[in-house]
Amino acid sequence: MSRGRQVIRLVAGGYALIDAIRRIWHVVFGRPQPIEWWLLGADLAIVFLIIWLDVPERFHRRRINKRVVTLFEYIHRGQLLKASSPHSLEDDKLVPSWLNAVKEWNAESLHFLESCSPQARAAFLISDETAHTREVSTVPLGARWSYGAMLDRLDNMRKIAENPDVYF
Repeated sequence: MSRGRQVIRLVAGGYALIDAIRRIWHVVFGRPQPIEWWLLGADLAIVFLIIWLDVPERFHRRRINKRVVTLFEYIHRGQLLKASSPHSLEDDKLVPSWLNAVKEWNAESLHFLESCSPQARAAFLISDETAHTREVSTVPLGARWSYGAMLDRLDNMRKIAENPDVYF
């Protein structure tokens, strides 16, 4: 038998198989009416609409969760800086290195929030001069402004982490 006839038999066999499946389908389920095709199309359209609306939301939620985890790492670093802040006159020699660490934390935090959204960056920079006056008075004079700004920004980061949908 030639190769051409083999191909023709194979194709004819495939068509026969498809026709047999179609006939069995009709025997088991009957012949679908035109309204059933319309209902099937409507059902498929609804499924695709749900997928189209839900999948981006899930990716967005995952992205927000990753950003919140990173934000909590910055909050943790800020809390460590707060705990290591100089609180007496004997700690005056520690002030320059502590100020450098605060500046580095501030710059990295600002860069991260800027990469997330302009709203998060703006919320991070909001300052309330009177919020931490009592705590600020316990540190040496050279570190007071940076300590107060750091406390304000830690509070702002906490607020951003509590409402990530607003900022991210």
